[in-house]
Amino acid sequence: MAKSRNKEPTQNRSKITVDAILEAVMVLLKKDESSQLSTNKIAEIAGVSIGSLYQYFDNKESILEKILLRILKENLLHFEKALNEISQEKMDLKTLIELLVRSQFDLWLKMGKVSTALLSVAPRVVSLNHFHKADELIVEFLQRKTRDYELEISPKNQEEAFYVCIQSVRAVFFMSFVGPRAHKKEIIIQELIAMLVSYLEIKR
Repeated sequence: MAKSRNKEPTQNRSKITVDAILEAVMVLLKKDESSQLSTNKIAEIAGVSIGSLYQYFDNKESILEKILLRILKENLLHFEKALNEISQEKMDLKTLIELLVRSQFDLWLKMGKVSTALLSVAPRVVSLNHFHKADELIVEFLQRKTRDYELEISPKNQEEAFYVCIQSVRAVFFMSFVGPRAHKKEIIIQELIAMLVSYLEIKR
């Protein structure tokens, strides 16, 4: 197996180069010019040589993967920050689920056309393992917060139940906002929250 040329930037100049390459892709996607997404065009927009680009990335797919992984990490940090800002007295199951849903939606929606372009190519360029790892971190965080806030849920297997919730949020988002049919964001969010709370809550 050929050794990947991808390497992580370790010096400030290297990080600047990588950031410029990633930003160049974002510029092209914002302009809805994904058809021009070649390594030569990316290098031109980034203001770097094609040789410099290949020092850090094997191809345009590996650049897209890097962007998606950064977004997944930012998404998790956004969710953790939102949860940590809620006091124990104000936390209940509905609040927990609402934060999960909104944190997953808001970051992608903020990027507009970029999110549509990235999510449409994600299955082709990003290993599912990356999504699984991100999901595992969110599940672990949900389990920890459920214990911290002494919340109870109906499903017996808590880990699998939260995994179902995360996949439901991602699927609904993808089909509602990346798919061919446009939907009203707030209505979709409210319906999704209601569905997940009904699934998780203990019927008294």
